[in-house]
Amino acid sequence: MAWLESHQEIDNHPKLSLLISLTKSSKNECIGILHRLWWWTLSYAENGYLGKYNPLAITTFLSIEEVFYSHLITSGWIDDDNYIHDWWDYVGRFLQVKYKHKPEKWQEIKALYDNRKNRSNNRSKNRQGVSSKNYKPNITNITDITEQNITIPYLEIITDLNSKVSKNYKPTKNTKDLINARIKEGFTFEDFQKVHSNMSAKWKHDPKMEQYLRPSTLYNASKFEGYLNTRVSLSDQGKISPLLDKSQRVFQDFIKEQGDKNAERNQI
Repeated sequence: MAWLESHQEIDNHPKLSLLISLTKSSKNECIGILHRLWWWTLSYAENGYLGKYNPLAITTFLSIEEVFYSHLITSGWIDDDNYIHDWWDYVGRFLQVKYKHKPEKWQEIKALYDNRKNRSNNRSKNRQGVSSKNYKPNITNITDITEQNITIPYLEIITDLNSKVSKNYKPTKNTKDLINARIKEGFTFEDFQKVHSNMSAKWKHDPKMEQYLRPSTLYNASKFEGYLNTRVSLSDQGKISPLLDKSQRVFQDFIKEQGDKNAERNQI
């Protein structure tokens, strides 16, 4: 049995607060999911690299939606290159003991860590190597710079779309432009989620309409708000048959009509 270090500082860590904010989950849920992620990694990706696995395999094990995985990256628990953040600090000693009789395996794991550390150091040096004397701010693009400082969850939005329409769209420039335009109009991440849910329920099982479950259609300026406010019936959600759903609406209309007639009689 392997033991994994878990520090009490995690309870009030800023990254945990960000994860809670992004996922709208409780602190207990987030801490539990993080530990299950670490346990899974120790069993199936002990070098800390998750890139060889489809995120769906990981999220299925964790019983979370794929968008949660992207939130783990955004909040810094998983690095951009798909390594568990600071994984070596937590399990380095354990792996060294585990493979003390298999030096080749230990050197393989250590070399992977050393190479990654060197790449990280080189990136830092390159950033520091930009001379401030040669830097000339582009005053004409101050508005653009200000807008770029607004964090727009492009990846989270596309991941949520893919999970609901069973596609593999990417956050391309055109898609980002559409998302950016809707965000500027005041729409939120939750609005995008609602559009994905509404139109997936409406079109996903319709051969003629399924093709329109794509960013260029869903995020269209003249359509987005309408999709956001689309009524989704029980039959759209697959909870009852279309025929039963229609009969239910007829019955509800009948009850409403009778209620209106009774109200008129009472007034007389």
